[in-house]
Amino acid sequence: MTTKEYLSQLAWLRRKIELEKERYEALMNCSGAIRYDNVRVKSSPEPDAMAERVVKAQKYLELAKKHEAELEEKESLIIEQINGMGNNKYAVILFRRYINGETLEAIADKMHYSYDWVKHLHGIALEKFRDKHST
Repeated sequence: MTTKEYLSQLAWLRRKIELEKERYEALMNCSGAIRYDNVRVKSSPEPDAMAERVVKAQKYLELAKKHEAELEEKESLIIEQINGMGNNKYAVILFRRYINGETLEAIADKMHYSYDWVKHLHGIALEKFRDKHST
């Protein structure tokens, strides 16, 4: 795993959690409406369909919670590693990029540097992080 992949785990986990929550919401908001244009003599719609949807939705919610715990643990470790870099400029760039999810353009703007300079510093910061933490 490259240093960039290691640090990008947080964004990947955040996206995964968001997707799982969206799936949960979609299943829970599905009305399962009855079609009256195809009425047959039957006492009620399929009773198990709603229960199956709720069980499936619950699984997505449990997955999201599991991934949230994993995210919290990994984020704490990576923040500790970034803060231990020794060079504040590199730490700020890595923190803003991988913890806050900011683009290099936004980081350059906030730090009052050119995009090219931040891109260069980002590359160096990744090398220094890799050398220090052997990811």
